[in-house]
Amino acid sequence: MSILQITFNEDEYWRPEQLQMTGRQFTDTAVIDIDTTEEIHHNSRTTVYRGQTQGTRTPLVLKFAHSFQALEDLRREASLYQTQLSRLQGTVIPICYGFFEAVHDTFPLGCLILEDCGDPPDIIFPFLPMVTRFVCRTVLCHSMTHNQRVRITILRHLQEIHRCGVVHQDLRERNVVLRDGKPRIIDFDRVSPHKGGCTMEIRKLPSVPHNREVDCNDIYCYCYDFQIWGGTSFNGLFFVSVFTGPVDLVDIGRSPYPQEGLPPQEVIDVLIPSKAIYLKDEATQRLLLDRLHEINEELERGVALEAIEFGIVFVLGRPFRPASHYPPQGVVDDLLRGFQLYDLTPQQVESVAHVLREANLACSVTTEKVREKINECLHYLNRYRVLRDKLVFSTSH
Repeated sequence: MSILQITFNEDEYWRPEQLQMTGRQFTDTAVIDIDTTEEIHHNSRTTVYRGQTQGTRTPLVLKFAHSFQALEDLRREASLYQTQLSRLQGTVIPICYGFFEAVHDTFPLGCLILEDCGDPPDIIFPFLPMVTRFVCRTVLCHSMTHNQRVRITILRHLQEIHRCGVVHQDLRERNVVLRDGKPRIIDFDRVSPHKGGCTMEIRKLPSVPHNREVDCNDIYCYCYDFQIWGGTSFNGLFFVSVFTGPVDLVDIGRSPYPQEGLPPQEVIDVLIPSKAIYLKDEATQRLLLDRLHEINEELERGVALEAIEFGIVFVLGRPFRPASHYPPQGVVDDLLRGFQLYDLTPQQVESVAHVLREANLACSVTTEKVREKINECLHYLNRYRVLRDKLVFSTSH
């Protein structure tokens, strides 16, 4: 029987300062002594720590489940690591060192111990590579940068997981970690079975292939979302250029765009403070770019920048127009502080925007009431999403 002994920095309601847990699955080491070093994630279901073994100081990640449903999910995740995904440990996914359980104040605790493979990227997937700022005579330089290879590697890792018969149903930036440029995919508590082949070659192309040419629609969609094909957006790894020399680019939300027809960079920096901007789909790109083109035309007519109203508000990184339908940008940012850009689905962001529009109409609504309404809205959307995914998963068996 394996015993896990963990020492924490301080006491918390869901666990004592020291915790002893018993190995339940795939754990051969007799005794493991671990000191936690920092908490890196916490919600009502799980808490994740960084830690290290007391002897060899091996860096680890400890994922705790402290609710009955979370414990069941963590058991399934531990099983996946050591069964279907076992051959991917250390290359595509972290090494799994074991799964432990204990009882604390009448409720169960589970702990999955994994290799520490780094931190999530600080930008969303489509913006991982910055386009090389050198354009050849007819096409963007073909050579891939290191960051471009990282993006391709993530997609190929996901393909390997599919080939093991598993579909990762929550591939978001926070579920990919990087260390020394090497990505690993994590968090397998929401998965479904993969059926069929997954043989398509993942590489940059000058145009988007027809989906009839691929045998895995899920991977095809991720390749499109990651913008590795020409024609998906200016942010792709490859796009045809009609220019005959170097192209001036401007940064909008950490992503480069050809400057033609857009205001100078210093004007864009005034209008759009440095923040993560989410321009994943063509509609949101067009909304923002069209307004910037209009502002550039006003500036060329001699209108002072101070006299121009931007007219766009950003809700969790996504642009909405007209800004007059929403509270001021500072109020929106304050209300949504604590939400990550990529934590919410487009449906959830649209629902949050709807709450903000209603709050702007009812001027007497307090900030606390608006925040309460947003949290209530997200609660019901998350509950629907979980129930829907469970139904899909159960009917597939």
